[in-house]
Amino acid sequence: MQTLQINRKHMQAVLLFAAKDDIRNYLNGVMVEVMPSSAVRLVAANGYAMAITHTPHDGGEPAPTPVQIIIPHHVCKQFAKINPASKSIALPILLVVRDDGAYTMTCGDLSVNFTPIDGKFIDYRQAFPRECSGEKADFNPELLMLFRKAEALYQPSTWNCRLSMEWNGQGAALCHGVDPEFIGAVMPMRTDSDSAEKGLPEWFDDQAEDA
Repeated sequence: MQTLQINRKHMQAVLLFAAKDDIRNYLNGVMVEVMPSSAVRLVAANGYAMAITHTPHDGGEPAPTPVQIIIPHHVCKQFAKINPASKSIALPILLVVRDDGAYTMTCGDLSVNFTPIDGKFIDYRQAFPRECSGEKADFNPELLMLFRKAEALYQPSTWNCRLSMEWNGQGAALCHGVDPEFIGAVMPMRTDSDSAEKGLPEWFDDQAEDA
């Protein structure tokens, strides 16, 4: 049996990007991955945007063994929406993987047994660009709002929320916030080339007639 600690704020952030009723069943949840370094990653995607969090192992013993589990959306949601007034808000989520193949998530008084989603999660490493071209593109505002909501989880003041994007033309753009353990990628909208760089419209400089 092994027990993994999951940062609840990280869970809240990546869950924003998880699909709910996608035909690709493996997208309908959050993938938890324990790295060979024992760091814990959470990954979620909806086919258009993706988010990853990375929590280094604290050096304690025993270190968890490498594993990859896709936790269903409805299970993650129960832990993401814990009442802020509850003392559980400051507690980590514990994911227990038992030797008999049973899985349990707990946080404070909440405990849920679940069956992981059967399937192989996408190779997220291939979805993130190693280099970005800097070429501008158009994006769906609703997808950018997901990053805005995720960033708000890490910032006590919404005025300090920041989203930095590395443009990449028609490829996935990288999205960074203030938390170094969070990164995202978002696909641009397919648009006609004449729709870009339009500048100000012709009517902008029209002057009102003198009375």
